[in-house]
Amino acid sequence: MEIQINNTITLSRSEFDKLINENMAYIYKYAMSLTSDHDEAMDLLQDTFLQAFRKRDRYKEDKNFKGWVMTIMRNLFINRYHKLLRFPQHAQTDKSLYFINKSGKVMNSGLENMTYDDVYKHIEALDDKYRSSFLMYYNGFKYTEISERMNIPIGTVKNRIHKARKLLKHQIRMQEGQWEAA
Repeated sequence: MEIQINNTITLSRSEFDKLINENMAYIYKYAMSLTSDHDEAMDLLQDTFLQAFRKRDRYKEDKNFKGWVMTIMRNLFINRYHKLLRFPQHAQTDKSLYFINKSGKVMNSGLENMTYDDVYKHIEALDDKYRSSFLMYYNGFKYTEISERMNIPIGTVKNRIHKARKLLKHQIRMQEGQWEAA
């Protein structure tokens, strides 16, 4: 260990590895609490350890190593989240292709047959006040931004988005029942 100014120390590779191994279970649990997905958590762990190793010269001797690494992890997670909001990833852009949910599993046969056009028809059928708030939210606007642009209170924005989602869910379930009956 090499002592530097302001109580910072430069950890050797073996010291760094030892501290990581001692705290691995806690750090992994934290990654899972952020991502709720094993693969995403493992990616976040890898990026966190790489970042921590690169910045190990900034680690202060009197600080909690686990807390320091978890702060790096939290910041990386937040940065990823903001990046996804700015640059959403769309696997397929053809409007006629089927929707695929997060897990890749279809929960029932009705949703297997639903296309973008079907969902879009339901969105278009919404009352304008619900549709406009919902579409702005869907397109990445924050509640405060929607509130400012529509010149309505933030509580009204949240209420309209909630009602729009509830109405869409109901309409899709109704259509799902029609497909199953057919």
